[in-house]
Amino acid sequence: MSPFQRMAVEFLEDSRVEYLAMREYPGLRRTFLALHPIPAEDACDSQLESGVRHRLTMLSRAVLDVEHPYKNAHIVEFAQRFHQVMQHSDMSTQEMADIAISFIAKTRLPSDNLAKIHFKDTVIDYRDDNRQMWRFIEEGSEEEAFDEQRKIEPARS
Repeated sequence: MSPFQRMAVEFLEDSRVEYLAMREYPGLRRTFLALHPIPAEDACDSQLESGVRHRLTMLSRAVLDVEHPYKNAHIVEFAQRFHQVMQHSDMSTQEMADIAISFIAKTRLPSDNLAKIHFKDTVIDYRDDNRQMWRFIEEGSEEEAFDEQRKIEPARS
């Protein structure tokens, strides 16, 4: 997968997990809504900056909040696709990846490759970094330390 496709899969997989958690514990909806940013639809200037994160955060918000403010046809379409599929199953990570890849393909803009990235209201602090989803990526020292078994030595006096 391309970096944009991986990012989309991560956003939608997190949305799937939140959806399942809210289905089990409806009170979580209020907490997630309070913590998830609401990016303004027109906040990203697609002539000057990459808007991939911006679009994915809007989609993530639209999945979480059925009363979202977005009018963008792609955001509305993919949020509806997400909800339609989730109503009939718990959906797998692979099914989520298929939707995410379709979203990236359909919404791709030439400006997505610009070095300047739109970050305002796109950071969802409570979500994890999804590093365990991508085991095929060559491990560096940080990842190796994360997975290795720890040996606890008795304290020396």
